[in-house]
Amino acid sequence: MHNTAKRLLTMLLAVMMLFSLLAVSGFAANVKHFDTYTVLGDSVAAGYGLDTYPVPEPRMLDGTRVEGSYPDLVGKAVGCTTYNNCAHCGNRAIDINWLLDPNAELDILTFYFLASAMSEELGFDQLDLTSEEGAATAVAALEGVRVKTQQAVADADLITVNCGSNDTLTYAFWRYALAHAEDGTEDKTDENASTLDQLSKLPLVGSYFSSISQMSGTIQYVSELVGYMQEGQQIFMEYWDKMIGSIRALNKDATIVAVGMYNPFQNVTLTSGSTVPVGKMAGLSIETMNTYVRDQSAVKDEYIFVYAPDPEVHEMPPLVDDAGSITPFIEGLRHGTHPTAKGHAYIADKIIEALSDEVVLPFTDVPKDKWFYEHIAYCYENGLMDGMTDTTFEPQSNTTRAQFATVLWRLEGRPAPTGTNPFSDCQSGWFKDAVSWAYENKIVDGMTETTFAPNDNITREQMVAMLYRYMEKPAVTGDLSAYKDAGTISAYAVDAFNWAVTSKLVDGRTADTLAPKELATRAELSAILHRFDQMLKADAAA
Repeated sequence: MHNTAKRLLTMLLAVMMLFSLLAVSGFAANVKHFDTYTVLGDSVAAGYGLDTYPVPEPRMLDGTRVEGSYPDLVGKAVGCTTYNNCAHCGNRAIDINWLLDPNAELDILTFYFLASAMSEELGFDQLDLTSEEGAATAVAALEGVRVKTQQAVADADLITVNCGSNDTLTYAFWRYALAHAEDGTEDKTDENASTLDQLSKLPLVGSYFSSISQMSGTIQYVSELVGYMQEGQQIFMEYWDKMIGSIRALNKDATIVAVGMYNPFQNVTLTSGSTVPVGKMAGLSIETMNTYVRDQSAVKDEYIFVYAPDPEVHEMPPLVDDAGSITPFIEGLRHGTHPTAKGHAYIADKIIEALSDEVVLPFTDVPKDKWFYEHIAYCYENGLMDGMTDTTFEPQSNTTRAQFATVLWRLEGRPAPTGTNPFSDCQSGWFKDAVSWAYENKIVDGMTETTFAPNDNITREQMVAMLYRYMEKPAVTGDLSAYKDAGTISAYAVDAFNWAVTSKLVDGRTADTLAPKELATRAELSAILHRFDQMLKADAAA
């Protein structure tokens, strides 16, 4: 009995070291806005373990937006209007890559990992996956998830991705279980049977874990399991790079955030009376994975690495309780290794902080202490305005009519015009499609019937009129009596100015002047576009 208990204790120390490789781990001001946010990862990203998780444990339902999870908080901070949760409990890099790469082959382990992760979501719990018919049904359903995931990544402006624990520990359990599936049985005590029954309930391990009871000795078991774990780490490194490559093949422009792993066991002690945090033994393996993703990956320049090492996780008991039992620890593994609501907020803060610092303006003439800095930064980061050169924005310079028409065209998503424009000076050049589109949508008029004057600098009233027409001339309320030069506004722009002032898109040049005939500076344009774009996004989200 003494030897059995000692062997189980040693086994659980190994389990604690290995199982720790879990993926992932009010906000920063001036964070970049992202319209479409897609989440890739495992159970942490899926929100498993939170009170707001939509189904009771141990069931795993993926694809929903779980209130208070770090992706939910990030989505709120970046103001996304479309949120795609493609995270699934148990995901590995190789599994995510299969979902993303249409040319990747579905091997047996990926099939079982994905089928296990989505069994209840897709009804696989009613299938015999070992039968030809059941496997074919599951593969067809997984192909549907694959198409959906690829589209979600292709559409995304922001993608967060995390994985690691299942690439290593869960993979190691499966490899061991498969290698020893035909082994004979050995004598089991009631304690052995109870412990193994609890371990068999860990996500994705299931009945395969029962073969671990057939180990012929702790040293041999630990050595073999560590070998499989190291094998899993190598596969992770290979498929991490492939996974990022698959994301980029689908979407070359999205911002990708790679969220590092944390050690959920770092405060676990051996017994209730011990102050020695034996759980810190897991740190070396975790750091190996983080170091690869952060510093050694061949594709590390494709993403922002976010290190969130200390999220609060659910309380876990010591490895051995006062009665000498490891059962409470085993029972707490699945829930305890996941972040609390506070832990998710901490991870989200780290991501938002990284996104806030992501873009550094390259313009030497846009200092941070100027009123127009935040507006230019927003327009630059959201692709609304470029610099005049690689290093200058020229905030006090003017904007041409063609440039402003192109800005509105970009806001609309660069649609192809359905016809031509009547302007002899816009039949070619970089602005042709933008002007043609703006003309056919009655956003712009010509300076004459046959000329647009694309290189003329735009006046403030011309700019406001184009915005008003772009919005399809909404109803006007209020008046401009507070501005002493309101009477100088051209007739075509009166309603437009009234709307723009009421909507707080336009400020006066001074407290009581609008300066409608004066030229709009690039700095003024950036402020108006910043407000205008946020107004459009707020309307879309309403």
